[in-house]
Amino acid sequence: MADWNGRTPFISSIDGLCWKSSFLALAALLCLCTLPGCSGPGKDKQNQESTQVDRPDPVEGVVYDIFSDIELVVGVDYEDIEGVPHNVQFFRGEPVILSKLVNSEDEKHTADIWLYGAGGKSEPVVEGLPASEIRYGDGFLDEEGCYYLLKVDRQRTITTVTKYDHSGKKAYALERATENLQKCSLGEGKMALLYKDNATNRMVFELLDTATGAVSEVKLKDTARFWKTVWLGTDGAAPYLLDTDGIYKVDPENGEITEWLTFGGTSYALGAETFFEKGNIDSFRIEENGDVKILWGAILGVSIAESLNVPAGAARLETIQRRPLDESRTILTMRVSWVPYQWLKNQIMEFNKKSRDYYVLVDTADTSQTLVELGTGKGPDILYGDHMLGDSLYSLIQKGVFEDLTPYMERSGVRPEDYFNMAFCSYGSDGRVYGINPIASVWGLAVDSCLLGEENSLGDIDSFLDALLELGDTAVYATNQDSGEVLQRLLQSSDNLWGMVDWEKGTCRLEGELFVKLLQAAKNLGDSDRKSYSPVVADIFIGFSTNISLEDSMYAGKTVTGELFDDGCHGWAKSHLSLKINAGSSNKEGAWEFLSYLLSREIQEMKDLSEIPVHRGAFATRAEEEISNEFRYKELTGEDVAWVEAWYEDTRFMSARVQPLIDIIKNEAGGYFDGSKDIEQVRHAIENQIQLYLDERR
Repeated sequence: MADWNGRTPFISSIDGLCWKSSFLALAALLCLCTLPGCSGPGKDKQNQESTQVDRPDPVEGVVYDIFSDIELVVGVDYEDIEGVPHNVQFFRGEPVILSKLVNSEDEKHTADIWLYGAGGKSEPVVEGLPASEIRYGDGFLDEEGCYYLLKVDRQRTITTVTKYDHSGKKAYALERATENLQKCSLGEGKMALLYKDNATNRMVFELLDTATGAVSEVKLKDTARFWKTVWLGTDGAAPYLLDTDGIYKVDPENGEITEWLTFGGTSYALGAETFFEKGNIDSFRIEENGDVKILWGAILGVSIAESLNVPAGAARLETIQRRPLDESRTILTMRVSWVPYQWLKNQIMEFNKKSRDYYVLVDTADTSQTLVELGTGKGPDILYGDHMLGDSLYSLIQKGVFEDLTPYMERSGVRPEDYFNMAFCSYGSDGRVYGINPIASVWGLAVDSCLLGEENSLGDIDSFLDALLELGDTAVYATNQDSGEVLQRLLQSSDNLWGMVDWEKGTCRLEGELFVKLLQAAKNLGDSDRKSYSPVVADIFIGFSTNISLEDSMYAGKTVTGELFDDGCHGWAKSHLSLKINAGSSNKEGAWEFLSYLLSREIQEMKDLSEIPVHRGAFATRAEEEISNEFRYKELTGEDVAWVEAWYEDTRFMSARVQPLIDIIKNEAGGYFDGSKDIEQVRHAIENQIQLYLDERR
């Protein structure tokens, strides 16, 4: 695949329903389309010219979605194939599977390439290739029967592309400083090459003259937008790029990139099945009518193919189309500030297929726009995630912006006892539920043994701080967390700031050694450019493979324990991916229908749930599947499952109402951390501001 990293994965804001969405970051293999210039036994007599596609603009006032159909078009088993499956590609516009057969008994030690299409096995399309080269390389056919071999060196830094004609004669070879090279034909003897250069770490787009091997680079403009996997495709004449946000057309003359189709505001999800069921994206084509054809290819070993009862080589064709929605259903808008994770995208798509009354579409906006809308009683029907609300989460709860889901749960028979407690986000309220977590996200701490007490736990906050202070400034608390962030970590799990705040009386008292210890520990252990110490604490996700992670160097010598809360150590559940209903929505019943759908045992047990379900029954089913999964790289035992389940039974959420107070403390503590204020000055300023905050809310 071609990965270009460099910015945080957030979608920028736009107005209304946008067309951006998330694609599963799968390995992009080869993108192979029409290439003229050779002759041979595979030559098609028909003219394969293609016209460029200009997608028509949507009709104003009409809401569109992306619809998808996928089918297995070619599948071959080892007993029905010559040699071994080699590649999946488009050949003359149709999906095919290539196999390579090494003629080991031949004195010349050659290899042949066979082609399998929807009509079955064909004759060899390329013969007499050097077996020593073909055996360890990857390759594809152009439209005229010429063969291109891609071979990566042992250091995985250089890819060599060698062209052979249909008789196996070498034409030329190119070397590129990358291990992942994509290519597609642009017609008229031109091929586009796309890769990330290992030397410069930049995205390179080149035009190849297929007859001579001459290459010229085209400087692409505005490549900063591409920060995840990128695929190269074509409409038969012009090159296109596809990434997590959509499809872009590239002008090969000047490198201009224009948005052709984006996928936000839709229910479409790419990659709903696992690799073994569907494969990886090999290439994509854009048809004259604007449909997009995505080719999914899978080449499996004989043992895996037999155990899964699937073809050894498979080509699946997915057609995606933009079509107007049925106006008889009510549209539910789900506001996001970043791409929803894959399972949620898949379930949106499935819900939209099954529901007769509602249709969920995703829209994006930044925090300021969302807060303005919520403040005026408007905004989306469903809100996804806590971070998009900034520091306003608790104040919004107090103002009644989020619907209490408890009555909905009672009416629809959703029983809390059927779920782990992290499924329902109360945010510190008594008897109210303001959000749901349809997947488990439970974390613990991997800490250095020197921080643990006699009972192999963190003890209480005083003893924990004493252990941290004994380290002086010769350590860092956690990787990339400065002093302010360390202070946040030490305060966020206590609902009363370790007794320094009395919510009932509305008072704040920072006297005593505890406040001093907190500031000193945060100052000593904050990570900065001047420090290169190993962290004494690391967050660790609690899942079926957690015990395996403990063997990694990052956790070597550490003990897993819970976060320190007011009543002891517990696992902590993240609510950053929670779903909430806007109390100002006119479609609250429909929004709850979607949320309860996500919580249903049927959906919680879906096989494509790569995360761990929050439904207890679904968890048990998933655990049985994991124990019997012969493809796990480490066997999972009943004891391992019991260990995970014990964590899930004993989790806490971080307090929401204490966060505004922590923000005050962090802001004022900055003066102590940089040396401009002493502790007493900081203490006085913080007490005054927190007391004012408490008085305003009494």
